[in-house]
Amino acid sequence: CRCFGRSALEVFNPRFAGYPLGHPEAPSYKADLLYLKSKVDAGAQFIVTQLFFEAEVFEQFVRDCREIGITVPIIPGIMPIMGYDSIRRIAKLSQLTIPEKILLDLEPIKHDDDAVMKYGTVKAIEMCRRILSSGSAPSIHLYTMNREGACR
Repeated sequence: CRCFGRSALEVFNPRFAGYPLGHPEAPSYKADLLYLKSKVDAGAQFIVTQLFFEAEVFEQFVRDCREIGITVPIIPGIMPIMGYDSIRRIAKLSQLTIPEKILLDLEPIKHDDDAVMKYGTVKAIEMCRRILSSGSAPSIHLYTMNREGACR
């Protein structure tokens, strides 16, 4: 593709989605990684991940990507938990499983929106700090769902 006399890769900055637990429609996690590698080989300049709930999941995803030759920056997509019902709904739509520990932590506060938001903010900050301090990501992408106040 040529745009204004330049290749599309010169005009656009291709980035693609990565799925730290594998895409729900992929035949396997490994197949999904290989598909992601084909996107990078075709010109993706960095990867932004779908949300996840544990830093370890992202760190393993980065290791797995590096093992198969994906060398572009991988930016973790972090979504602070801002409401009990909303995170359950988002997880269901994204076909993600919320870790049992998080569900147990949320159970006694699930009807207290302020407490859930505080828990979600603390959890997101902990994940961001761990990921950034480990050097496994150059930056963080926050999924705010138009509620950016929770991310300040």
